[in-house]
Amino acid sequence: MIRNVTESATQLINLQGGDSHLAVDLNGAQVAELGEDFTVTSKPSAQTIFLLVNQNEEVGQVTADPKFAEAVRYALNYEELLQLAGEGSVQATGVIPPMFTGALDSGVAEDLERSKTALEESGYAGETITLQFPSDNPVGGVEFTPVAERVQAQLKNAGITVELAPAPFASQIEPYVGGQEAFSMWYWGPDFADSSSFLPFGPGEKVGLRAGWEADADPEIAELVSTAANATSVEEREQAMREYATAMQEEGPFVPLIVPGINLASSATVTNVQNNTNWTLDIPLLQPAG
Repeated sequence: MIRNVTESATQLINLQGGDSHLAVDLNGAQVAELGEDFTVTSKPSAQTIFLLVNQNEEVGQVTADPKFAEAVRYALNYEELLQLAGEGSVQATGVIPPMFTGALDSGVAEDLERSKTALEESGYAGETITLQFPSDNPVGGVEFTPVAERVQAQLKNAGITVELAPAPFASQIEPYVGGQEAFSMWYWGPDFADSSSFLPFGPGEKVGLRAGWEADADPEIAELVSTAANATSVEEREQAMREYATAMQEEGPFVPLIVPGINLASSATVTNVQNNTNWTLDIPLLQPAG
């Protein structure tokens, strides 16, 4: 029997109590509570938690200035954010997670001086910016609320006032998909196990348009998307994906934060627990112990 349990704390209780044989969304701290009777496999997932900074003036007003996104990008202490993610998690080095072709070796580092300079150039005048995010949908055991609280505190250090607006996933998803959120935190994973699953972040593409980022807003990156999508050889694809990832790290409306870990925790009653890039768990491979 498969049960959809959104609270990772409840998953832990069920696993420890014997009501469940396997849990897929425990965070690092919860995994540490499990004893020798349980088996845990931890590794970076294919999911990325990111901030969206809307480029549509009618939606975001001050967020629409590219300098505001730059200010946000360099205001954050990514190592401190990563502390909230636990075992198996890594900093997101860009829109392409580390297991895929084209992923960058290192991510953005905090630079408060650069952040404050960009903020001044953006025209931001102390307005309160609302950060929206789904409050009931942890990814890889990472709860969004504590991450949002730490983002809020770090942005305050850079001079950006943020008000948190958590809401259930069911009510949050429509304005996000419709491009109506000025500043929000979301996640993205591949539809299939290939780097092209992350090209939708580009200008004029599906996720790019959710951030009000039209193709003509950045023709150079739009061209990189096209080049990466049409590259055929392994060498051409790797180079094109890396150039795209590099450009997206340097500018644009997305600030990648964390690649959550996958913590597959199982009791001694289950064997052959294996991760699947797309679906987290390869259910057909599961076998009862003995």
